[in-house]
Amino acid sequence: KGKKYYLKNVYLSGETSFSKYELLYFVSKFIKIGDEFSINNIYKLSNMLKEKYKKIGYFDSVIEYYCNFNKNSKFFDLIYYIIPGEKALARYIYFVGNSKTKNFILKHYVYNSENDYIFNNDMIFTKNSLLKNNLLEDININVKRVLYNPKRNDLMYSVNERKTTAFTLNVGYNNSNKFVFIVNAVMSNFLGFGKNLNFNIERNNS
Repeated sequence: KGKKYYLKNVYLSGETSFSKYELLYFVSKFIKIGDEFSINNIYKLSNMLKEKYKKIGYFDSVIEYYCNFNKNSKFFDLIYYIIPGEKALARYIYFVGNSKTKNFILKHYVYNSENDYIFNNDMIFTKNSLLKNNLLEDININVKRVLYNPKRNDLMYSVNERKTTAFTLNVGYNNSNKFVFIVNAVMSNFLGFGKNLNFNIERNNS
């Protein structure tokens, strides 16, 4: 069984973009001084730092980590070296999978802008706004790098639309004691403009 080592210090270097106090506070949510060495926790924190940088537009950040072990004290220092890279610029923003809903209706809910930096928070806000309007069942977001222009990216929203028409059939008697059929139809997202249309059809046996 190998020796156990415990965390003594955490150091952050490179182009941190955030203040070191903010990053150290963020780091303390996942690992703490005195914690036993765990490569899984160290790797997990590296991924969480990448996600934090995505929120401010750095989609290609590189997070390297090193451990300096002291065999005598059984402590180790953890060093993260951060390379944010360049912020991602949006070339085109488009939707796929929307066979019914008009593009301009969906783009009304988009927080990102073409020819502007892509921020992960804006993509999350966009997704939540689109799902709240009940036009879509699910959304996947892909940031696709433009091959001949690596500083530009296309932002693709892949959507699954909800069923737009629902029918209900009611059978009963009206005030004249006549047998009637009532069909109720609800057409959501009528003609792809995001509006609802309701109508009833009533038929009796007279």
